Amino acid sequence: SLARYLVRGAGGRKGKFARARVFLDFRADGRETAGLGFRRRDERRPALQIVVMGAGAIGGYFGARLAAAGHAVELVARGPHLAALRENGLILHSPKGDLHLPDIRAAGDISETTPADIILFMVKNYDVEGAARSVARALRPETMVITCQNGVSAPERLAAIIGAAHVVP
Repeated sequence: SLARYLVRGAGGRKGKFARARVFLDFRADGRETAGLGFRRRDERRPALQIVVMGAGAIGGYFGARLAAAGHAVELVARGPHLAALRENGLILHSPKGDLHLPDIRAAGDISETTPADIILFMVKNYDVEGAARSVARALRPETMVITCQNGVSAPERLAAIIGAAHVVP
């Protein structure tokens, strides 16, 4: 069976996010379905500006696939991982096709990124509060923050810092 996740503007939001859609299709066994698993964006619409906060294995994967689908993606990483991204770009090895994105933007802090329509919040559960304080300074009124942590309390902890209106658990 397929699980399909559709993220779209809600609650009367305005701007380009109100009409934007990001589809992620996965099979029950965790493998992607057809193609890259991401639908190529409609070239008549502006690309979404997406920031991946915590561009490790999972954040890097989603960032790579969204960039390959035509969205403007910036990664936030730290330490040796950030240095490797800046030197080599993002390299993805996957059963659904390898990617090398040599020019992907990588930053050490979210304040160095372009204001985002969507922030994929992919930090470790123990970093939620610290990373949320950084994200709070970079939010625009229409920015959506999609949380992806193990732990049932992460969305509530994030919402307590950035406001529930921004959080998509």
